[in-house]
Amino acid sequence: MAKVPSTVLLTEMIGSDKKAPFGPGKGKGQFNLPTCVAVDDKGLIYVCDYLNDRVQVFKSDGSFVRSFPVRRPAQITLDTKRDELYVSSFLFHNDRDRKLASKSHVPAQLIRFKGISSPKKTAVIPVPTIDYWDWSGRYRGHPLQLSVIVDTHASEPIVWVSEGYQRDSRIDRGSVKDSHIRLYTIKGNKLVLKRDFCEDVKKSVARTSRPRYARQRMAVNPKNGRLYISEGESATFKAFKALLEADSETGNVKLVDLPFDAEDFCFDNNGFAYLRTLNALVRYDPVKWREIPWDYGEERPHVQFSSIGGGKNTKAISKAFSASAGLF
Repeated sequence: MAKVPSTVLLTEMIGSDKKAPFGPGKGKGQFNLPTCVAVDDKGLIYVCDYLNDRVQVFKSDGSFVRSFPVRRPAQITLDTKRDELYVSSFLFHNDRDRKLASKSHVPAQLIRFKGISSPKKTAVIPVPTIDYWDWSGRYRGHPLQLSVIVDTHASEPIVWVSEGYQRDSRIDRGSVKDSHIRLYTIKGNKLVLKRDFCEDVKKSVARTSRPRYARQRMAVNPKNGRLYISEGESATFKAFKALLEADSETGNVKLVDLPFDAEDFCFDNNGFAYLRTLNALVRYDPVKWREIPWDYGEERPHVQFSSIGGGKNTKAISKAFSASAGLF
C-alpha cells in the first residue's frame, strides 16, 4: 500500500497553506481545514475537506479525480476487503467554524458507503457519546473532542470511539467514564457495544475520577510504610474526604474513608494521622480512625472544611486543636 501523505505535504502538493486567494477555497484541489487522509490499494488519496463538507480524491501525483459530499467529514476509513468506506462526522475543534457550529449542531455520526471507486451512501449510524454538544454550549465554546475509527481487519468491522473529557478553565470535572475507549459492532443502522475499557479500568484502579484543581498531596506512614495520597474532591474548596492507600510491596491500592473532609494531612513517627481544616487540627489512630484527643483544645459537634462535608466515619470531636491555615 502506498505511503499515506500528511496534510502538510498535501498543502504543498495540492493546496496551499497561505491566505486567500491562494489558501482555503472551495475549488478542486483547494481545502478548508483538511482533517484526515487515507490511501487505497490503487494509490488514490482521500482527503476529508472538513469545512467544505466533502471528501476529495486525488491521484498520487496530486491531480484531482473526484469528490463526494459529506457533512463535516472528520475522519475516514477505507475497507478495501469489503469495498466500503466509512466517514465519521462530528464537531472538530477549530477556530474557523465557531459561528457556524453555534447555529447548527453537528451530530456525531458514522456514514457508511458502498464502493470505494464510486461511493454510494448505505447507512447513517449515530455514534453513542457520553456528553456531546455544539460550540454554543457551556465551557466557553470548547466541545468534547471525538475520534471515531473503524478497524476493518477484524472478521467484522469494529468501531473504536474515543471521547474527550469535560473541562472548564479552573476545574477538571471529568473522570475515566468521560474519556475512555469503547468498541462497537455495526448492526444495521446502530452501533452495538462490544467492549467498554472503562470497566477494565474500574477493576484495576481504586479511583477513576480526576483530582479537582489537579490537586494531589502525598505522605508516608512510617509505622506501616504505606503511601497515602489525597486528591481534591470539592468543586469550590480544595478538600478531600478519602485517601488512596498504596502498598508498595503488593502494589494494592484502596480508598480509605476519613472522618471528615480535610485540606491537608500528615503522619507522625508513631503512625498517628493528623487531619487539618481551615481552623482545626484533629489527631487519629488510622487503624480504625479513632480520635486521639489533645491534652487541650475544644469540643466540637462537627468538623468539616467544605461543602462536601464529612466522611463515613464522622463523629463529634472531643478535642480539636485550633490551627491556622498556614500550620503545615
